[in-house]
Amino acid sequence: MLGKPSWERKLIAAKTALQVTKYIDKQKAPKSINFEKLLANILIKHSYSALGAFHVKTLFLGMMHFMDEYNYDIERVKRCVIHYVQPDGTEVPFCTFNVFPEIYRDKVQEAYSYSPQEWKKLNPGWSYEKDKYHRDIQKLESGEAYKKTYFNIRRYW
Repeated sequence: MLGKPSWERKLIAAKTALQVTKYIDKQKAPKSINFEKLLANILIKHSYSALGAFHVKTLFLGMMHFMDEYNYDIERVKRCVIHYVQPDGTEVPFCTFNVFPEIYRDKVQEAYSYSPQEWKKLNPGWSYEKDKYHRDIQKLESGEAYKKTYFNIRRYW
């Protein structure tokens, strides 16, 4: 769309937004979300505020196919945007870190992990039962954050 006049870019964006809407089941969609308007604003305005409004109302689900030693794809690793930073400061692409554990993951875990006996020495008196989180639903529901988040949930659907 580079090089096209502004009005033509907006027209293409509107047409694209309308095409996407055929995949939305309006009977099942939340009534408080105008997906077409959110998408059109992103495509027309090209602003972070329009993109932010979309993200406030939607949930992004990202997926990648799993790679192992048999389907390892170096071109995909070059495009990887998820990295582990190791204690020595080096960055390793997520796919590489997990596909070849003996090269990266195992060395880091061996260098920085404790045996159960060492951990017990470093944490005397620790108890799983004392440390475990126990949900108190009444305390949770009476909290300000819960009320602010879920008070108007009936209007959402």
